[in-house]
Amino acid sequence: MLAIVAYVYATRAPTGTTPGGQAAPLVVGTTDDEITFDPADSYDSFSINFIQNTMAMLLTYVPGTTDLTTTGALLTSVPTLANGGITTNELTYTLHIRANATFENGVAINSAVVKYSIDRVVKLNGEPAFLLDPIVGASAYWNAPAGTQKDSAWANYTAQGVQVVDPLTVRINLNRKWSPFDSLLAFTITAPVDPNSFTNDKFYPSRRIPRTSARRPRWPR
Repeated sequence: MLAIVAYVYATRAPTGTTPGGQAAPLVVGTTDDEITFDPADSYDSFSINFIQNTMAMLLTYVPGTTDLTTTGALLTSVPTLANGGITTNELTYTLHIRANATFENGVAINSAVVKYSIDRVVKLNGEPAFLLDPIVGASAYWNAPAGTQKDSAWANYTAQGVQVVDPLTVRINLNRKWSPFDSLLAFTITAPVDPNSFTNDKFYPSRRIPRTSARRPRWPR
């Protein structure tokens, strides 16, 4: 059985400590392959499951349903047409972040962090980034040639795509209606990350954990 040792970046307090008083690592045994624990690049079931159980999501699901909820989540409301969280043209989503939310190291989870985390996904353009294609400016940035055009496309995206309204409010503008967008708020791709640990110039870790022949054997089916 494959064992993984992971230091969890989440809003929850550690459940154990070492004799020296430091947070103990979480050891998980699994027969699956770990790929990456970076929300900006995770698009396999094991990595997604791990992140969803160790990092705080903007929204969550009512257990056993597909209904979105704020229970155990970072937003104070699920954006809808009825509550004004989605505009009548369905092109703008407004997110209200819970006050006093922090990472384990005390860094505040606020609108700047939420914007940084989503912008980081777009900039790094990892495995799940295509899901953010409806955000204004994202695809233009990805398709722009390197150089000044790329820089200009990035500036346009950061100004128009995800906007900080106030310390606890974020506005996301879409270029077209896309009804599943609110579900992305409960997916790992929008999970806030600490800018001090997850830089926007590389994935965390800086490379994917490789698959090797030392992994479990592939049993015939």
